[in-house]
Amino acid sequence: LTVRVYPTRQMSRRQVIFSNRDYGGSGRGIELELTPDLQPRAWIGTKSDYAAVTAPTSLSLHTWATLTVIADANANTLRILATPLVPHAATDIATEKLTAAPDLDDWSRRLSFASASDRAPIDTFNGRIEQPALFGRALHDDDIARVWAGEQLDTLIAQWDFSRDMHSHRIVDTG
Repeated sequence: LTVRVYPTRQMSRRQVIFSNRDYGGSGRGIELELTPDLQPRAWIGTKSDYAAVTAPTSLSLHTWATLTVIADANANTLRILATPLVPHAATDIATEKLTAAPDLDDWSRRLSFASASDRAPIDTFNGRIEQPALFGRALHDDDIARVWAGEQLDTLIAQWDFSRDMHSHRIVDTG
């Protein structure tokens, strides 16, 4: 998953950017959030439990950043990359070794953007979200650069353009 975010408010609770986690039972699925300290954190359900990885530094308010979450089933790792879109900014990378393989096989759960729930506004994100894209394999660093340069990779599952049909309830998949 890769997405650009522009946080506009720091809150005393987490702010969910993307979620399809199952809170009713297994905890399976994947989620991207900002902690109360504005640190990007990714959660993922595994075959036996769930795991999280948090970027080492916080995002700045009113600044665009690219966030990338990589769940690698072959290496049993979960990585998060956070790159502020300002000149000479460094990418923060955090990797968590999973105790079991990521469990992303069940895509029957609906996706939600800017909320932990697809039914109600829960732990909402206060800011802007741009160009989320979901891929069917773990991306390498050069893949991520190609995606943000506008190239479409063959493993693209979906890519949403929130600027299209903005005045409706429709989200356009451009992938």
